[in-house]
Amino acid sequence: MTAGALSHQVTGQRAGSTQFPKYDAAVLGFEQYWYPVLWSRALGAKPITLTLFGLPVVFGRAGGSVRALAMSGREVVRAFAVEERAGLIWIYNGSDAPRSLDAQIPAELLDPDAVIEGRITERRGDWRYAAENGFDEGHVKYLHRDAWLVTFTHIPSYVSVDVRPDDENDPWITRNVSDVHFEADYPGLGSWPKKRFWKRKKRGLRVSIRLPGMLRVDYGSWRHFETYVPTVAGEHRYVQLAMTSGRGQRALRFRLFYRAYLAWIFHRQFNDQDAAMVEHMQTPPEQLYRPDISLIAWRRLCESHL
Repeated sequence: MTAGALSHQVTGQRAGSTQFPKYDAAVLGFEQYWYPVLWSRALGAKPITLTLFGLPVVFGRAGGSVRALAMSGREVVRAFAVEERAGLIWIYNGSDAPRSLDAQIPAELLDPDAVIEGRITERRGDWRYAAENGFDEGHVKYLHRDAWLVTFTHIPSYVSVDVRPDDENDPWITRNVSDVHFEADYPGLGSWPKKRFWKRKKRGLRVSIRLPGMLRVDYGSWRHFETYVPTVAGEHRYVQLAMTSGRGQRALRFRLFYRAYLAWIFHRQFNDQDAAMVEHMQTPPEQLYRPDISLIAWRRLCESHL
């Protein structure tokens, strides 16, 4: 397939459009969902204040449990439901009775043998841009080609992709890749990308996303999760997790693998490339091309499940 066959584009709008009104309105995220926001170990006797969903929220420990209060000066304007799971503090964004946290958390994070490491940062850029960037099928092929993480990986030139849930009751939607091409001929450019003897061909990873904005990437022996938590309009809190299951030596090896390699190569250099892009994204207007069916599927999920 030539570049000309891939160049078909359609125009569309995201923010301010009428096609996805619930998504467009979710500047500060979705209500009736739990969000991970803080490491449990980070909250000691001294309270911690975070800006979440447009509000300053004070987290503190009292009577052996965590509490979270939105404050205006010294006045409490809202009390949030808070729970601790998987080494994280989760906050429920909603004024109704909270739905089950365990029903929302991915089962692998609740595994008694789960080994979880990660990084939590504050980033500029709309949380929806971050979610779309994470689930976007096409961006890795252009943005991350010089990332250290893929030094020995030959990324495909293009693939065919469709997006669907694993089953009707699955809260995740997953990108399914087929028709993988590692090189293609482009008019005026020639064959791209160039073959490098040290790079191994790799078809791609299994990538899924679910509400309210959690991404899952399956690397086989371990999994990566990331959640985009709105703070104020145009900014978000970025929660990255790397996990596997194991005990003893296996658990120790994974923690060393994370701290010596993944923490720097993946959760910093690789994903900081995403952060730089998300910060500068702005729509409308936008132009979509065929791989952007992954973005449309995510937007439709947001519309149909709220």
